[in-house]
Amino acid sequence: MKPSISYTLVRLRFENGFHLSSGKEGNYDRSQLRLHSDTLKSALFVSALKLYGKDTVGMKNVEKGNEGAAFFDGFRLSSAFPYYEHRHGIDYFFPRPALNLAEQLIMSEDFGSKAEKERHNIEFIEHSTLRDLLREKITVEQVKEEDKTKYQECIKELKRQNQSKEMIEECERIMAQIEKKYSNKYLLAGKYLLKGTIVSEEMTKTAMKQQVMVQPEGEDALPFGVDQLHFSEGAGLYVLMDIRDETLVAQVKAAWELLGEEGLGTDRSTGGGSFSPKIIDNYPLELPPSATRQMNLSLYWPRQNEALALAEEGAAYQLQRRGGYMAQPANDNHLSIRKRSVYMVTEGSVFSNQHSLEGRLGDLRPDSDALTKAGIPIVDHPVWRDGQALFLPL
Repeated sequence: MKPSISYTLVRLRFENGFHLSSGKEGNYDRSQLRLHSDTLKSALFVSALKLYGKDTVGMKNVEKGNEGAAFFDGFRLSSAFPYYEHRHGIDYFFPRPALNLAEQLIMSEDFGSKAEKERHNIEFIEHSTLRDLLREKITVEQVKEEDKTKYQECIKELKRQNQSKEMIEECERIMAQIEKKYSNKYLLAGKYLLKGTIVSEEMTKTAMKQQVMVQPEGEDALPFGVDQLHFSEGAGLYVLMDIRDETLVAQVKAAWELLGEEGLGTDRSTGGGSFSPKIIDNYPLELPPSATRQMNLSLYWPRQNEALALAEEGAAYQLQRRGGYMAQPANDNHLSIRKRSVYMVTEGSVFSNQHSLEGRLGDLRPDSDALTKAGIPIVDHPVWRDGQALFLPL
């Protein structure tokens, strides 16, 4: 029997585009492409507070300064990664491990002089393909343009109403023929690597949405553009959860529903970022039989006693600064106040499996003395940043 682990999986199907801020004021011309675990965890906590108030897990009978900690401690959450739903199932992607995979990824001659660039640009790898890649060398190919065109045309034909039976059968025949041709091949679709699935169009695209900033009376409104991330049909994001406190289950699931209605990103007020969550309990994730490494699926903020894992030979990781403004503070005076910043280990980093790594939760409320000197009321509640991570054995 193959080893596996079960998580709660949440698929996010977005209704429209959305903008993920870089944290820089007024910077709307480029959306971030990754929805990080710490952002999602905080958004779920805010949604839970709206629904349950003081009955939210971690808000009752706790010491001052520790409000909400039990909510964050009660479950682990991955960052959001792409999924692609097609005719024969759903492919789930993980971040590319921070390993030297040049020898494992053999690019076919079809890539020509672009082979090295295309190899370097691979960002996400479908789960079963990742298992194969870590075990053996694989040859990466791409769907020929004529096959992709035929496949796209057939998809369009099948969507048309009142299509003839003969045309439906012909399209089904052509599509099945193309799928069989590539069924056992590792295919590159943009920055996504997967096995045997025909991706007929780009899974993610960005597009500029024009908006207007209202000015004080007598001044002209200022137009500006907001870069929005869009998903093609069948594509979206998913999240893995490991809920360790059973009292949290109902609240976290309800928080996902409210968050879907209110949306994610900086353009929620204009309808951006709304999504429909589909929650799947006990989703089994197959693991390698003899894992020697582990990869974080969340942003990871190491505890002091975990720092040795980063210094060990073979560890491969990158750091990312996490800060930004306080989102939905209790006091409107704090809307323009930044949280303290920390550096966290990015998703896809790799460490030895000999260590039991967890990560930490920290209170990053702004410095009270600095606020007082500036004539701003101090922040009298925790501002949590969660760096407790999920790890995938490799």
